[in-house]
Amino acid sequence: MKFSRFTFAVFFSLPGLALSQVVTPSEALRNFQACQNGRLTCNLFQLTPAEKAKISEIATRRNYEQCTGFSSVCDPTLLNPTQVTEIAKLRTSRNLDACLSGLQRCDPTLLNKAQTVQVNRASQSRNFDLCMNGSSRCDPLMLEKDDLQRVRTNQSARNLENCRNGAASCDFLKLTDPQQQAVKQLILRKNLGACLEGFTSCDPLSLPAPEAAKVQESMRTRNFERCKQGVLSCDPFLLTAPQWAGVSAAFSQRLKTR
Repeated sequence: MKFSRFTFAVFFSLPGLALSQVVTPSEALRNFQACQNGRLTCNLFQLTPAEKAKISEIATRRNYEQCTGFSSVCDPTLLNPTQVTEIAKLRTSRNLDACLSGLQRCDPTLLNKAQTVQVNRASQSRNFDLCMNGSSRCDPLMLEKDDLQRVRTNQSARNLENCRNGAASCDFLKLTDPQQQAVKQLILRKNLGACLEGFTSCDPLSLPAPEAAKVQESMRTRNFERCKQGVLSCDPFLLTAPQWAGVSAAFSQRLKTR
C-alpha cells in the first residue's frame, strides 16, 4: 500500500496498542513555528521535550508582556511572585499618572494617602487654569480664597476686552460705570470711522447729529468721485448742482480723449 503524504508505524506499548504519526522534519518545523507564534494549528503532542520547554518559556514571556501592557488576555496565574510584584507597582504608577492627569481611567481607590493629596493638588491646579481661561468646566467651589479673587479679576479684564472688541460674549452689565462709559465712547468712535469709510458695519442710527452730518458729507463726497469716474454705484440723486456740473465736465473730457 502506498501513501502520498504520511507514513505510519505501529508501536506496541503497554497496556495496549497505540498508533502514532511519523512527522517529517519540515512538518515538525512548521508545527514548532505555529506553537511559537501561538497559533491554533499548534499540535503540542508533536513537540519534543526541548521544544515544549522552549514554547513554555516563550508563552510565559509573552504573557508577562501582555500583563505589563494591561492586555485583557493577560493570565495572572502564569506570573511568578516577582512578576506579580512588578506589575502591581506598574499598575499603581500608571493609575497615579492617570489620576494626576484627570483621566477617566483613574481609580482613586488604588491611591494611598500621600498620592491622594498629590492628586487633589493637581486637580485644584488644573481647575484653577480652567477658571483663569474662562472654561465652562471651571468649578469655582474648588478655588481657594486668593485664587478665587485672581480668577474674578481675570474674568473682569477679559470681559472688558470682549466689550471693547464688540464680542458677543461681552457682558455689559458686569462693567463698572467708568468702564461702561469708556466702552460706549470707543464703540461710537469705531462706528463713526466705519461710517466715514462707507463700511457695511456702519450703524447710522447710532450716530449723534453732528457725526451724522459728517458721515452724510463724506458719503456725498465719495458718491461724487464715483460719478466723475463713471462707476455704476454712482447715485445721481445725491449730487448737488455744482457736483452735477463737475460730473458733466468729467464725462465730456472722457469723450474728447477717446
